[in-house]
Amino acid sequence: MTELSRMTRGRRGFRAYATVLGLTLGLQTAWSSGFLTLETNPSGAEIWYAPLGGLERRYLGDSPIQSREIIPGQYDFWVIVENRDTLSLPGITVYEGQHTQISRELPLHYAFLHLTTEPDSGEIHMDDINLGLSPYTNPLVHPNTYTLQLLPKSNRYRPRQEKLTLKKGDSLDLYRPFSYRDKAFLWENLSVLPGRVQLESGIWYRSLFGFMDSTGKRKNFPNENVKSQIDLPLTLRLGLPYGIEGHVLIPFKSYEKMNGAAPFASDLAFGLKYTLRPYNIGLDADYAVGRSAKNGGLNHDVLTLQLLGMLDKDKLLFQGNAGFQFHMHDNSDRLINPGNQIFLRAQAGYVAGAVMPYLAAMAGFHLSGDRDGEDLDNANYHIDLEPGLTLDVQDWVSFQLGIPFAALGSETPVYWGIHLSFAARFGFIDG
Repeated sequence: MTELSRMTRGRRGFRAYATVLGLTLGLQTAWSSGFLTLETNPSGAEIWYAPLGGLERRYLGDSPIQSREIIPGQYDFWVIVENRDTLSLPGITVYEGQHTQISRELPLHYAFLHLTTEPDSGEIHMDDINLGLSPYTNPLVHPNTYTLQLLPKSNRYRPRQEKLTLKKGDSLDLYRPFSYRDKAFLWENLSVLPGRVQLESGIWYRSLFGFMDSTGKRKNFPNENVKSQIDLPLTLRLGLPYGIEGHVLIPFKSYEKMNGAAPFASDLAFGLKYTLRPYNIGLDADYAVGRSAKNGGLNHDVLTLQLLGMLDKDKLLFQGNAGFQFHMHDNSDRLINPGNQIFLRAQAGYVAGAVMPYLAAMAGFHLSGDRDGEDLDNANYHIDLEPGLTLDVQDWVSFQLGIPFAALGSETPVYWGIHLSFAARFGFIDG
């Protein structure tokens, strides 16, 4: 054998040995690791791990983890996702050279709550625990039934209270607007919330003690039989979208003569109202009609346009309205149409406590135009002032006691009396 052939054979043997050695080393490398696939529903959970019994946890990644190479052994895994309990997977074995697959459904143990109020910054209480101001977000609310109390920062609005039941996995996004306090009697309020149906009814008793002319001589009312007024007004209010309200008033009045002492001048009134909530200002348009065959009764129709407003300062609450009345025509033979009128009314009071005593003083001014359309000799005015006490029970039941005084112009300058009224409000739907 020549030297050349011996060298060639040596090289071939070396190459074969190297090939076998490389395959062996590659197999050893492949078999020294394992592979892990871990999927969760929902995905996106954080995966942490530690050797079995180890204290130091390491972050592996977010699920799903696909074919991750890992040193064989036993491990404890923890799956963490927002709004759910941490899921523990203890004692998972990753075998050398094998693919370990794990799939887990992550159970919900909490509820998610997001709550906003209008106006915002309402104080939020759950089971008498103050949670802070709205808007409020909590992704880890324990399932339970709570008493939810919402307290507005302004006295212009009513507090709210309701039962709130949260179950595992619930995700609630609640919007809770505050409604206005109803401090004026019946329909002279800012509009109710959209989706709210409110029925207001009451008793209005006004004792009339008579008139006093400019010389100080006391006179009776023009109708000797009229010593008092008892009215049973009924109003239906419906909250529509975009701050609009529709309303109908049926006064059921006992005294029909058109003068300054008549709280309800017509037999039926209906209209629409719009309130701009950020500024607590409303526009009210009403059409009222009165038809009566009785002597001296009302027999005409009236269009009223007025602005309403409300503001507060600490516990003081102010409410006012101003507008214009168009008296269309008077079909009676006595021409009792008082003429077109400009009017201003204001009310101020103090609010305190859950049962809210409301000490109010009310004042108004009416300026009338021509009655018969011929001249201005019968133009008139009346100014009325009524200090009194209004007692509201959670703004749903209202008792009013007032002592009205009025100056009615040159014909019957002054009258006084007692005003006692009761009103109950029933909200069938609360938006």
